[in-house]
Amino acid sequence: MAGARTLRRRFDEAFWRPDRGFYALALDGDGHPVPTLASNVGHLLWSGIVDDDHVDGLVTNLFGDRMFSGWGVRPTACCPQAWAAGTPL
Repeated sequence: MAGARTLRRRFDEAFWRPDRGFYALALDGDGHPVPTLASNVGHLLWSGIVDDDHVDGLVTNLFGDRMFSGWGVRPTACCPQAWAAGTPL
């Protein structure tokens, strides 16, 4: 159980974006979070790795105007932040 707690803490430290209210999609080559909102975060809810304090914000983002089309959840937010390799996030 201690290993699972450690994994959850390390995952949260690496991927949670408190300024955005969602988990980063990936880490870039330098280990910095890529702040792209994608439907993949829904799998995190299913897995149980999401900190209880982040659940409401994450669900709000998934079903907000940027992600929910009325037909379902988009793969990525309708208006993602542009990012190009080598530019600061």
